[in-house]
Amino acid sequence: MADLKIDFKDDIFSGSRKFIMSTNEDGTVSFSDATVYEQQGDYFGAGQINAITAAINANTASASANADAIAAKHSTDVNVTLGTGWSSALLTVAVAGVTADSKLSYDVNNASVTQAQFEAFVDAEMVISTQTAGYVTFKCLGTVPTIAIPVTVRIGV
Repeated sequence: MADLKIDFKDDIFSGSRKFIMSTNEDGTVSFSDATVYEQQGDYFGAGQINAITAAINANTASASANADAIAAKHSTDVNVTLGTGWSSALLTVAVAGVTADSKLSYDVNNASVTQAQFEAFVDAEMVISTQTAGYVTFKCLGTVPTIAIPVTVRIGV
């Protein structure tokens, strides 16, 4: 992609813009700019906006692809099942590879979740409460699930 223009200039003039109104042969009128400019500004229209938007889109797509590639190289996904043994809205599950300092995120495992499990996941409004070596404790802020829910825990995000 070509470099975008970075030195646009504004019109510079004193007072108000001035126009000459001319009557055309068909009875319509046309206006001609009669302003005295210290500096004539640059044209900025659809072509420039489209170039900027295309550059932003290309950079966004590239950044997103890079972020996904970095996350894939530096993280591990572990599929676990959140069972029905909740106690005081807490459930601790074994998650291989987790340490007390791991950066964690999680989501429902879309590859194997049923509609009922997904609804229970949403209604549970879970957060990660604590983590220790090999274990993660989930806390329900909403409705405690009564069915097992497949979850993917991402370690190292």
